[in-house]
Order: sequence, then structure tokens, then C-alpha cells
Amino acid sequence: MFTKKLYYIKRWRQQRAREPTRSRVITFRGYARLILSMVESSSLILDVGCDSGVMARMLESEGEKNLVGIELVNRFKHGKDISFLLAENTHLPFRRKAFDLIFARKFVSIRDTKESLNEFHEILKDEGKLIIEVPNVQRLKSRIYTSLGLTPLYPQKYFPHLHLASFKKILYQRNFKILRIEGDYIFIPLIGRLLSYFRLDLLTKFLGQFKPTLCMHLFGVCEKRAREHYGDT
Repeated sequence: MFTKKLYYIKRWRQQRAREPTRSRVITFRGYARLILSMVESSSLILDVGCDSGVMARMLESEGEKNLVGIELVNRFKHGKDISFLLAENTHLPFRRKAFDLIFARKFVSIRDTKESLNEFHEILKDEGKLIIEVPNVQRLKSRIYTSLGLTPLYPQKYFPHLHLASFKKILYQRNFKILRIEGDYIFIPLIGRLLSYFRLDLLTKFLGQFKPTLCMHLFGVCEKRAREHYGDT
């Protein structure tokens, strides 16, 4: 397990890409295991907001051969079984019902999230799966800031102000059946690092399942369902 982490970090350094923190490495590996449990070897997988290709390369190292990653900026190198494209979430250059599973992160607004979900619905096969991650406005760090009378600092790069109820509502309105929603990891300066350093990621996993609103991000595991009419709310 430790050797695999060193392998991933070495690959990121070779690409001169920004390296995820150790706690994020644990989170990405958890996502990789989840994706592998939901697909077959012949499945076509799309990684939306792939950054330097971290998730795709993890899946490639586990034997997946049909991988596509998209990002707005070229931070990646093509792999043997991975194709990377420059594209936007809201204008995806793929045919309808092409993918078996989509893993999606990084949304700039509520509107961007909604429009992206419409695109995902179009390019997913019938009963295709979606794993989507969004920042959590109710996270533990924000609650601590508020309790101390401070203003929470949200990332400016991307932050659709979603909480658990609004996240569920948007997914339902965009014709996705929610299989489960969890929180992915806890980020508090020093504490988050200590949790990962002493391998207490089981605590994070426990909180993610039973108290997702305390975690840094929410992630939903969804299934495409038949399209219904919905409004712009």
C-alpha cells in the first residue's frame, strides 16, 4: 500500500504537476476502488476535471484500459490507455450514450453544476453511473470559523455553494437516481494531516458515511434514470 503511494507521487513529480496532499491521496485511492467496483474491464470511463490525470492514472495502474480525461488547461501527458482532451464540462465533445461511468469534480457555480449534469446525462449509457464531488458549504471548517466569529474562507477557483439538501435536489432534478451520498475527507489545518499521518482515515470514512455535512466535500454515487421535465430552479 505504501509503495503504491510512492509510485503515484513519483508519477506526479515526473509530470511537474501539483501533488495532492497525503489525505487527498487516500481519498483518490478510495474513489479508485469505488469506481473499479462499479465497472467491468470493457467499460468506458470519463474523468471530468481531471487536473494532472491523477484518477485516470490510478485506474490505469489497476488495469483499466478505456479511460478519457478532460480539463480546461493542459497539465497532463497521454498514457497508453488514457486519452486527455481540453474541454468544458458544459460542452462535452462526445456522442450520446458513450460512457459507462463518469467521475466529476470542479464546478464554478450552481449554474455550471446544473448544465454539466445535463451533459453527463446525455453522454451516459442507460443506467450508467455518475460519481460527482462538490465542495460542502456546511463543512466542519466553516462551522469552526463561524463559532469563532470569523468569516469562512472559500476557494475562489471553484465553489458552488451547495449543502446536502440542495445537492440532492439538483441531482434529482437532473434525472439522476441517488444511490448514496457521503463526505470524502476532513480538512482542518494540521488536524487533517495528523489524521492521515497516523492512518486514522477510518475516522474520516466513518464521519463521511454518517455525518457527511462535516466533511470538506460531498460526493454522490448516482445512476442515470429516464429523462423527465424539470424547471430551472
